[in-house]
Amino acid sequence: MKVDTSAMVTYKQNKYSVPPKYLNKQVTAQVYDNKLHVYFNTKLITIHQIKNNVKGQLFYHEDDYNSNLLLSNKFKGDEIESISQSNLNKIGEKYNDSISTTNKKS
Repeated sequence: MKVDTSAMVTYKQNKYSVPPKYLNKQVTAQVYDNKLHVYFNTKLITIHQIKNNVKGQLFYHEDDYNSNLLLSNKFKGDEIESISQSNLNKIGEKYNDSISTTNKKS
């Protein structure tokens, strides 16, 4: 699967975040214990809990989203946290409760 320009991969009609340094890269995914493990080559880059009962949803790890904002060069580092939290809250309200602040490889 290919990482899209929003640093997301699609699995079963849902989108899951990956670190933005993998934009437009080919990655692979494996499912273990209802968790999506995403790899670049053989390196594990993220893990997401799979949500089987929903379709068309966005699932972000907060640090992936923050890194993506930093790469945009539109915001300063000290602004990222508040902008990120505000945006992720809006995304969660619109789509789902899909924001994870936990360790993304757990």
